[in-house]
Amino acid sequence: MYAEKIEGKFLISLISMSRIALLTLFFMSYLLTYGQAQAQYKIGNLDLDGKLNVWYDSIVGLERTSLIDGSFYPFRTKALKTHEYFIKNKWDLGTVIYKGQVFEVNMLYNVFQDLLIIQNTTNAETMVEPLKLSQNLVSRFEINSALFVRLEGDEAPAKTGFYQLLSDYPQLKVFVKRMKSQTFENGEEGFPSVAFYELDYYYLMRANRSIRIKNKKAFFQMFDSHKVEIKEYIRANNLLIKPGNDVDIMILTKFCSKKNWGL
Repeated sequence: MYAEKIEGKFLISLISMSRIALLTLFFMSYLLTYGQAQAQYKIGNLDLDGKLNVWYDSIVGLERTSLIDGSFYPFRTKALKTHEYFIKNKWDLGTVIYKGQVFEVNMLYNVFQDLLIIQNTTNAETMVEPLKLSQNLVSRFEINSALFVRLEGDEAPAKTGFYQLLSDYPQLKVFVKRMKSQTFENGEEGFPSVAFYELDYYYLMRANRSIRIKNKKAFFQMFDSHKVEIKEYIRANNLLIKPGNDVDIMILTKFCSKKNWGL
């Protein structure tokens, strides 16, 4: 009986050793195959000079890398009918330039707090985990077909932050500061509820000068010696220049840029 137990244990050991050997052989063959396939990358001859991440991205491809930099961002209590985000309050696939590199990632833009939030997609457990990037390291991002750039100091028409680039010409641009105001209203059963409302500011920028666009007078101020021409164009094309009429503002900006009035 004892001999049978010894023989059984020995057989199990042999089976385990065989499995380990097979796995080892498989792993070694994989390394050899992969090494031959990647032979063109002579790591020993690389002069990375501290730019290992750049080399890695060029080999792997930025589209295969994950952006997981940032700190955990707790979502606020949801409002009943409104939200604090740009256009919609659901993750949306977009692109962001962070630390000079381009990433494609699910994101949300909180216009109330002026914060870009990304989704941590490194594994199944953190798929819903929101991350707040270091905002000053974000150069620009595109979400819902809108391009936002970070303007700081004198280049910003108002305070430092993210501005939507609505019209972009060499010497004439229109930036929009997308914002939302927060109010408290009576919700269900009389309890107070948070509500958010759009509060956008438009700026016409030429060289180092910026004028807030409240109506057509902003264009008259920027091109004071061409007021008559601008009026005629607005009338002929039935344009209404005011915040929220993005298309009309873009049409008039294009017209002025083509005229090259002292630009």
